[in-house]
Amino acid sequence: MNSTGILAVPYEGTSKMTRADHVRDRPSNQATCKGSDMATANRTCSIPDCDSPIFRRLWCTTHYARVLHHGSPYVNLRPELSMSPSERFWIKVSKGQPGECWPWRAYIQRAGYGTFSLGSRMALAHRVAWELTRGSIPDETYIDHLCRNRACVNPHHMELVTFKENVLRGFSPAAINGRKANCIRGHAFTPENTMSAGGSSQGRKCRACHNAYVRWKYAKRRAGEWPTGEKWNGALL
Repeated sequence: MNSTGILAVPYEGTSKMTRADHVRDRPSNQATCKGSDMATANRTCSIPDCDSPIFRRLWCTTHYARVLHHGSPYVNLRPELSMSPSERFWIKVSKGQPGECWPWRAYIQRAGYGTFSLGSRMALAHRVAWELTRGSIPDETYIDHLCRNRACVNPHHMELVTFKENVLRGFSPAAINGRKANCIRGHAFTPENTMSAGGSSQGRKCRACHNAYVRWKYAKRRAGEWPTGEKWNGALL
């Protein structure tokens, strides 16, 4: 909100117009202006910096509607338009202690992240909060919510990480499997015992299990039992 408050310019007649006033000022069905209406036909609105033509009582349609609904043509219906981006941003945040979450009070995406308008584009609220308090975000880095609350814009609850680290800290199937230290049969995922799963999955698999499966498949082929409907259960380990 700007320093002049919601009422930018004082207005003496602050009472709302009555229904009788509205009926009396209702436009007539006549196609031409007569008398005093002719004198105001080519004039503009009496409000400063408004170039719209007069509709009623020396006001344009916009300011006349404000008088009808709010009692004054000077009511600032959108005070945030005169604010800086920083001021507009922080009035949408429920600030608390540094160790608490600061929830975003404006629009939140289905994914849980808040959004903030920056002119002609929309930005994620937590990224805007970081840039307002800690500077620009380097390329190829991402913000991770340490509090796991996506609607939180507290910069103390954020950390810059790489894309891989950000994914591994999440709760997706890839993140859950990526945090596993052993395979399903107990073999440790050491650099020597880890191999690429291949294909488009870009995953990993246990080398010991893979070698055991290859030996089992080779033995089935030698015995003439391949292909078979039997599934390998790690019996050769």
